[in-house]
Amino acid sequence: MDSLERALSLGLVLIPVSPFVLEKYVEDRIRGKTVNAVNYCIIRKVQSISPTFAFAKDYPQYAVVQWRPDNTFTLVVNESHPGPGDTDFIASFETFEDVLDAAVNLYFGQPLVIGGWMVPLHHHPELSEAQVRRAIAQAQTITVRKFDLLQQEYQRSALRQFPDNIWEQAFAGSFLRLAHTSEPQVSCMLLRNGQIAFIVHP
Repeated sequence: MDSLERALSLGLVLIPVSPFVLEKYVEDRIRGKTVNAVNYCIIRKVQSISPTFAFAKDYPQYAVVQWRPDNTFTLVVNESHPGPGDTDFIASFETFEDVLDAAVNLYFGQPLVIGGWMVPLHHHPELSEAQVRRAIAQAQTITVRKFDLLQQEYQRSALRQFPDNIWEQAFAGSFLRLAHTSEPQVSCMLLRNGQIAFIVHP
């Protein structure tokens, strides 16, 4: 079973976005042609519910796949307004099949436990697992007060570095809060780009 068949069998609906349609992608793939223009929405199928309705709380309503001129693809979730929010992301992939695999994981995957921390890599395909593992292994332990000051510093730095790119601002200036499997009073704050983490005690 290839990536497209697996995605469809699990209940993902691929709804075409103008100007190109899913049928063209399937037809070209069957004929062995190079796909050079695709732009889809990937939406989870929910029985008896319109695909435009919100799904389960932990899932995005839809994820957009966009083809780029260099023949790579991006998978985007951008539901926060203003955004990007904690659950929004933009991730790059070499092939459309890789995008479909990420979409299946997005809707049906589970958090990965790293050092006791529940890391939602299935909801953040832009993150590198190896990089996240390093960041958690090297995380400093700090107080809430110190983290608040550090967070403000990271936000200011991101605005200076990327004044015109809201995605880079989010990745370099905001954090994901990771819960621990056995210590609910402690948080691991992971920078959105996955490069650094802090263990924050109350």
